[in-house]
Amino acid sequence: MSDHATLYRQCRQHFYMHGRISIPTLYQDMAEYARHFDVDVDQYGKGTFLNDFEAEVARLLGKEAAVFMPSGVMAQQIALRIRADQSKLTRIAYHPTSHLEINEHQGYRFLHGLQASLLGEHRRLIEPDDFSTLDGSASSLLLELPQRWAGGLLPEWQQLNRVIETARQYVSYIHLDGARLWECLHYYSQENDFQLSHISRPFDSVYVSFYKTLGGIGGAMLVGEQAFIDEARIWLRRQGGNLYQLHPMVVAAHMGMDRYLPHIPAYIKRAQTIAGLIKNIPGLICHPQQPVVNMFHIHFAQDVNMLEKIRDHIARESGIWVAGKFYPSYLKGTDNMSSFMEVHVGESLLNIDDQTFHNCLQRLASADQ
Repeated sequence: MSDHATLYRQCRQHFYMHGRISIPTLYQDMAEYARHFDVDVDQYGKGTFLNDFEAEVARLLGKEAAVFMPSGVMAQQIALRIRADQSKLTRIAYHPTSHLEINEHQGYRFLHGLQASLLGEHRRLIEPDDFSTLDGSASSLLLELPQRWAGGLLPEWQQLNRVIETARQYVSYIHLDGARLWECLHYYSQENDFQLSHISRPFDSVYVSFYKTLGGIGGAMLVGEQAFIDEARIWLRRQGGNLYQLHPMVVAAHMGMDRYLPHIPAYIKRAQTIAGLIKNIPGLICHPQQPVVNMFHIHFAQDVNMLEKIRDHIARESGIWVAGKFYPSYLKGTDNMSSFMEVHVGESLLNIDDQTFHNCLQRLASADQ
């Protein structure tokens, strides 16, 4: 085990999401949950509890059908492949910070023969004018809500609709990367009294994740029209994702929805509070300045190696783990920013007081460069 992993396990408080997971406690909770709901054993995608859960999420998102998959990477590549085959067009379009571009080693190209066009710029969302770079040959557009690697940005509802209306002039299929869709409802419902189905309605297909804010052990759901989902199940088998049994991930996902979904407004409020604390610390930039979901980025002048050393020192001295990773800043042209960390608010930061958070961030910001 690495020194970082050992330090993490030894810490009593963690800034990220819901903190360190106790595997025995998690499995005990899952066992109790499974007893309460009389969970049956699924086999190759068929089971009462599993299929009822798929139908529940489909209804929640206002679509005809859904299929549970082991990972979002698999779900989204399958969605884009299906549409590419239907349209006989291999080009797809998405933002430069899309998970497909940054985190998947170009799986869409190596596995499915697709090509990508990037729309927009790293530190801002896609705008209607960005579509002028498309020549009409794209099979689909992928939009992410919120835009994780741009700091959790969300467009206003009217702005999102303008983007979608413009996109329809260039592509006939729009897929929603809703890995963190659950966190969007609070923002959009403040003025519109929306449900999740209102947000997903303009999209042809939707992917949602269960292991981020919802705290699952893995798993995703792909949602859309019945014929699309029927085809997705065939591709799931082709890609080896139609596992013999899925119930551990399904139980954890269902349990996470019950446990954490009602708390998301509190997580967002807490994110906005601690983002306000950062404004009082010289040398730090919060992006966005006012978070709209329960995540945002903090940018530092210090480089990644320096921040890791200070993080480890704080962990040894205070038993507090402030960040798993630091990344090169995408705001390098702004006040000499060099690195950033992601803040993702869950149960942990609800229970860490303002002064503790402020002190840790101040120590990171004041480290010698």
